[in-house]
Amino acid sequence: MKWNKAANKNIMKAGLVCAIILLFAGNSLALAVQTESDVIDINQLQGDGVKQIVINPIDLQPGQVITPFGTIMNKSQVYEVKSGEFIDLVNISRNATGRPIKLPTYNGWIEDAYYYKGAGITDYSGYWVVPSSPTSTGSVIYLFIGLEPSSGTDILQPVLQWGNNGAFGGNYWTLASWYVTSSSSAYSTPLSVNVGDTIYGRIYRPSPSYPTNWVVNAIDVTKSTTTTLSTTASSTYTYSYVALEGYDVNTCSQFPGDTSFTDLYLYGITPSWTKEQRQTGCGLGVDIISSSRVNLNT
Repeated sequence: MKWNKAANKNIMKAGLVCAIILLFAGNSLALAVQTESDVIDINQLQGDGVKQIVINPIDLQPGQVITPFGTIMNKSQVYEVKSGEFIDLVNISRNATGRPIKLPTYNGWIEDAYYYKGAGITDYSGYWVVPSSPTSTGSVIYLFIGLEPSSGTDILQPVLQWGNNGAFGGNYWTLASWYVTSSSSAYSTPLSVNVGDTIYGRIYRPSPSYPTNWVVNAIDVTKSTTTTLSTTASSTYTYSYVALEGYDVNTCSQFPGDTSFTDLYLYGITPSWTKEQRQTGCGLGVDIISSSRVNLNT
């Protein structure tokens, strides 16, 4: 019997597509949009699981989004919250709506610095300046400060974004506040920002009387514009981060310029940062200048 390489290759491709469809068919991977005056509880929206695998966008199911926590979700589990409104992630009381999206192939966290405090962190803030834009398009870039629990199951973060993440964005810079869990996400109304704008981010618990209530502020100081996410989050946040995250970054020109995070402040704490270089090349590197300043080089 004559071996037909072309036919065999087509059979292998068809099998791979079928395997991917079967892999995603049984899972609830989700995105959604919150409308004004709604209250949301993401903890009541847990699906069957979230796949954190590298996959080409053309092989994904419609209606998925990549979050700045490195998870792929279905559109029913990521919520846009009008800036300044409150999202209750413990007692959900709304129906979610979404929109079709397209995912890039992702690479994940690229470099970061972190500080650990076992007793928990209740207030974390810092400044950074919107860096020069990538000179080549196609990538999704996230630059942020963030708080995570020791379990690593969720993150609160004001995020500077370049590119289209499937929910919003494009070949320009945007700013939004996020709360991402392993199966659900919420983000505040995105703001458009410019290269050179000063950004201020703050994550804090507004009252010890309500220990599960959190506020994430993302402010363009230059423009005096703010986008805020108010949410419930039941974790004890022990890790503070300064991080660069990227997806579908295939060339060095798809990275932005260097970013310096300054005036880093943790309430009642003088942090001693530890750097993590998760990927190398393209001039990447983390410089810990002081307890209040960390540079992420690209």
